[in-house]
Amino acid sequence: MKKMTGLSLEDIFVAFRDGNWASANGRIYFGGPNWAEIAATTIQLRDALLEGNDEQCEILSQQLEKSKHNTGYLVNKFSQL
Repeated sequence: MKKMTGLSLEDIFVAFRDGNWASANGRIYFGGPNWAEIAATTIQLRDALLEGNDEQCEILSQQLEKSKHNTGYLVNKFSQL
């Protein structure tokens, strides 16, 4: 990710957590707390992969599979990537 955007996963997490993502009507369509949670879980998964912690990787992978962003499930976004 850093190679493409210049941002680390930690940078992305902070942007989603601290940024003002609300639209004029107060709804959050992009970014915000749901994406911050996804970024935090992704950071944990990266760390578990680097540590070779297969059990934690399985738990975090399942957590990501069930994660929701602002308009649906994260797994439904994969085909758009």
